[in-house]
Amino acid sequence: MILTPTSESILAHKITHLAIADKQLYLGYGNHLLLQCYQDSRLPEAIVDQWSMTLDKPIRNLTLNSQGCMISTLSSIYYLPQNTASPEFRFFTTTWLPVVSFPTNNLVCSLDTLTSWLAVSYIPHKSKTPIFEIFKAPNCQLLRSQINRKPWQMLIALDNRRGLGIYQNRQQETEFHLFNRRGHWLANFTIKTRLDLVVYNPLFDHQILATEGNNSAVALLITFEKFNIKRINLDIIPSLIVSCPQGYLLCDRQGKMVIVNGDKHQVNQYQLSLSPGAKVTAIALSTTQLLVASVTADQSYLQRFSWQEISDRC
Repeated sequence: MILTPTSESILAHKITHLAIADKQLYLGYGNHLLLQCYQDSRLPEAIVDQWSMTLDKPIRNLTLNSQGCMISTLSSIYYLPQNTASPEFRFFTTTWLPVVSFPTNNLVCSLDTLTSWLAVSYIPHKSKTPIFEIFKAPNCQLLRSQINRKPWQMLIALDNRRGLGIYQNRQQETEFHLFNRRGHWLANFTIKTRLDLVVYNPLFDHQILATEGNNSAVALLITFEKFNIKRINLDIIPSLIVSCPQGYLLCDRQGKMVIVNGDKHQVNQYQLSLSPGAKVTAIALSTTQLLVASVTADQSYLQRFSWQEISDRC
C-alpha cells in the first residue's frame, strides 16, 4: 500500500531525532534541539511558537514519557518537564544545563515511564572499569553506584520497578541481565546471536523486538516471562524502529515500512511516498499522525501522514 503525505514542509537541518508530545514537536539535529509548539495535538502546519537549545555534544537519544522528555549525549543527560511551553521555561532554556554529566564518552542510560528512576552505565575516562548507577529521577539524586563486570551497550527501563541490561560479547552472543530499580541483579540469560536495532514497547510487557546483527532482514520477537524467540522474516532492512499501539513500526531509508503486531505477530507492509531521492532519517508517531523526516542531497523535509489510515489496515 502506498501512503501519500497530507502535508510536507522544508526544514533547515537534517533531522536525526524526532518525537511528539501532545502539542509539542521535538526535532534533534547535531547538538541542537528544536522545540515547536502547535495549537492542538493534531499539529497543524501553523507553528504557534518555537525555540532551540544547544547541548554539550550531539544528541544520542531522545525519549518521551508521561512527565517530559529526556535527552542524552555521549556524556550528559538533559531533562525537559511538561511545562516546556511556558514563558518561564523558555527563559530558563537560554542557559540550559544538563541535570547530570559523567566523565565519559560512552554514556548509556534509560528512564522509566513514570520518571521515578534512571539507570546509567559508562566507562570513565582513563579507565577500563564499567560503572553502573541508579538515580532518583528527575532530579538525578544518586541512589546506588557500583563497579560492573560488563559495560552495558543498552539499558531498558521495563517499568517503574525493573530494567534490562544488554551486552554483546565476543562470542557473537547477546546477554540479558534483569535488575530492579535499586540496582540488584535478578536474573540473566543469553541468546546465541548478536542484535542490531532493539526497541521496547511498554504496551507489550516482557517483550522486545530486535533485528539480527548478521541478518537485519530478520526480526526477533523476544519474550522474557516465558522465554521465547519468534523469528520474523522481513522484506526490508530496517534502519529505524519505533513502538506503536499495534506493536512495532520498522522503516528503511527508502520509506518502505512494516508494522509487526505484538500480539498476532502478523506483518503489514506500506510504502511512504517521499520526495524524489529522499532518504528517511527519523520517524515519530502521535495518536493521529506519522511524521517522517527525510533528506536529499541538498534539502531536508518533514512529511505528515495519516496514522488513522495506517492503523485501520493493521
